[in-house]
Amino acid sequence: MQLTKTSNIYFLFLVLLQITPEISNTYGQPITLIPLSIVIFCSAIKDLVEDLQRRYADSKLNSRKVLKADPSQADFVDEQWQHVKVGQVLKIRNRETFPADMVLIQASKNDCYVETSDLDGETNLKQKATHPVLQQMSTS
Repeated sequence: MQLTKTSNIYFLFLVLLQITPEISNTYGQPITLIPLSIVIFCSAIKDLVEDLQRRYADSKLNSRKVLKADPSQADFVDEQWQHVKVGQVLKIRNRETFPADMVLIQASKNDCYVETSDLDGETNLKQKATHPVLQQMSTS
């Protein structure tokens, strides 16, 4: 909502003062209402466009495939990200992106590097390692 911005609240307060003829120097005419309306309308259109772009990006990402463990077939099967549930075992390949927090159970060398640029804006690689208990379980 655009009225959460301090500047918009200030100008709305000025409009309220302007429509009070006893204290207004504009004889009760809300002169700042038109510019305020234009600013709020333009900001709302910009927010709408950004929301639609975000929705499109989310839809595109959620329709991508990931390998999910299927106990009935004792193998990994393709599944869309939108159907992944908490607790399912997934196989992430080298340089594959994923849109969720995960627990690293096993890596080819017990650790891996993850770029978290989509999450926190940083673009450096962060080393992630399996928990020692999980390392023992995966090697035995």
